Amino acid sequence: ACQRSFATYVGSDTSDIDPDFHRIVHRSMNVSYSVMIKPILEKLDGFQNLPDWSDSGGSSGDGGDIEEDGDIPVFSSAPLNYAADIGECLMLVPQQIEPFVPSEEQLARATSPRDLEFLQKEALQTSARFSDDRGDEQGAGGALFARRWIAAIAYGTMQALVEQVGNLRVLTPRGSTQLATDLEYVSNVVSALGVAPTAAFSATIALVSSPPETFRAVSASFTAPSVANLVSKIALIRRLS
Repeated sequence: ACQRSFATYVGSDTSDIDPDFHRIVHRSMNVSYSVMIKPILEKLDGFQNLPDWSDSGGSSGDGGDIEEDGDIPVFSSAPLNYAADIGECLMLVPQQIEPFVPSEEQLARATSPRDLEFLQKEALQTSARFSDDRGDEQGAGGALFARRWIAAIAYGTMQALVEQVGNLRVLTPRGSTQLATDLEYVSNVVSALGVAPTAAFSATIALVSSPPETFRAVSASFTAPSVANLVSKIALIRRLS
């Protein structure tokens, strides 16, 4: 309802919007975003307590079997349930947005990067394309509207995962392997939706998946201040500091 009203009443020039109405639009977008991302965040409720992160051998958690081939452990390549569920939620986002996609390009301008900035915890720009078999029916503006909302949900998901990883207490080698599988799975889903993984998310995958002997070299390649704290956190939980 929020998005339908938003698309109906906003004109072609957002600078002419009454300030009071702009605040209403801002709140409606915030509510819509919260509703859409809530199921994804709920999948992370038990993330910190998953036994897989501290697993040093033996049975696995909910991510499938881990077999032993002599002295060489064979890890499951399947993501844990939470990651698979997040991927499923993300793939449903285009369907959730579809009923509210405006048909006019001018209406899509109302969800400008400036208006959606408050939904994103990092200043990000996606270089990806949004494509849909019915793109011609909805027009370029509709595709732009959908792409921006998909990107906002994807960015929020990746940021939530980065924060969860940074709050872990410990991450064993076996746990690192499983977590890397989970994060790469989500990254593939995000990419399939036409959104480029964020710098922080890509760095998290690289830092989690790198072998201990190359961790220092890998971490040295991330010089952005926003990633520096992340490097320290992951080194700490992996006991590599």
